[in-house]
Amino acid sequence: MKTKFLLFILLIPLSAFSQKIDFVKQLTFTDSTRVKAKIPFKLINNLIIIPVCINDSDSLNFILDSGASFTLLSNAALAQSLGVQKVRSYSLKGLGNNFNLTAWTSTSNKVELPYIEGYNQDIIFPEIDLKLGENMGIPIHGVIGYGVFNDFIVRINYFKKYLQLYKRSYYQQKKQDKFRKKYDAFPISIEGRRAYIESYLLSNTDSQRVKLLIDSGSSHLLSLFKESSKNISIPEKSTYTFLGTGIGGNILGHIAKSKSTLFENINMGDVYISYPDSNFINYQLIKNDRNGSIGANFLRHFDVVIDYESQELLMKQREKFRDVNSYNLTGLNLIMPYPPVRFYSVEFVGENSAAASAGFQKDDVILEINNKSTFFMAFEEVQSYLKMEGKKVNFLIERNEKKVLITMTLPVPST
Repeated sequence: MKTKFLLFILLIPLSAFSQKIDFVKQLTFTDSTRVKAKIPFKLINNLIIIPVCINDSDSLNFILDSGASFTLLSNAALAQSLGVQKVRSYSLKGLGNNFNLTAWTSTSNKVELPYIEGYNQDIIFPEIDLKLGENMGIPIHGVIGYGVFNDFIVRINYFKKYLQLYKRSYYQQKKQDKFRKKYDAFPISIEGRRAYIESYLLSNTDSQRVKLLIDSGSSHLLSLFKESSKNISIPEKSTYTFLGTGIGGNILGHIAKSKSTLFENINMGDVYISYPDSNFINYQLIKNDRNGSIGANFLRHFDVVIDYESQELLMKQREKFRDVNSYNLTGLNLIMPYPPVRFYSVEFVGENSAAASAGFQKDDVILEINNKSTFFMAFEEVQSYLKMEGKKVNFLIERNEKKVLITMTLPVPST
């Protein structure tokens, strides 16, 4: 693996990678005597980006996603450039307004991470470009999940921003008991190459048993599927808005603040819970009694160990849920079409949303926000202006070669 690599950041509010592939081959340490490896990552908007090489390529930017049951490349053109060959057609399923995407599986590929390699690896890639980079401002080439979590014991230190991957035998002999003494342990189940956890969720005054996907590749805190259980209901005081982007496209739904407690003793306080619209849910995602998912905005408050071998999630809380109380409620989705070029445009305007009322239209180009040129703004800063609840924000936009000033009062959550 080439020694020079860059770490980049992904910003996708919601993601769902749902399929399974047969005959996944094992990832191993390049040095057979190695028992652990420390891999730094960068964390922005809760998501982990790590360097991956495919078929001896230069370093690529991949999301580490515990909700992904396969390794995914973002498009067919990239796959071709990396020597990833089409073997058979495949239906790629996930959340979004396009449930099923035509894709291809490929076998006999080489996959490398720092200190780690795998041969004869299966990879999926869609026929169309998923354009993952548009949603976070930098090129993202793919997603990796099950292979890492299944072949190693994975510790995620969100605070010092590194992964610690352990060889199973070493972890069981040297580390497992030490972690269990210091961390809270929760049983998990591995189904369809993904990890699920069951818990009682106390939300406001309602208590219910829920089965949740552990999804480090999704930046939300907690998402629930109303249609999965008669006990899950959308609060009356909620906002219908743009929730994010999944593998199948945009996702709309309700967002509501609730005083919530998970796992009996984790009091999250007033936090946002999202309820995706049923029109954007592929019901194959909930056929195994799944009620929703906990995302990276939950996990990042903990030091986490994910152990598929023992079917166990270990967590040690590092900070309180103080900084999870803002959300983009505008119904506006801004993208960076040519990452990393700082050019921002409107990809989606929700019907009857604050953005629609203010006068935004699809394909508007954002030139300035509050008199500051967006050319000098990173993607994360641009997004932050959409979360300033109750504030007036001024946007100078370009539409049909004319400049237009739009003032939008950002909505506040229903209480």
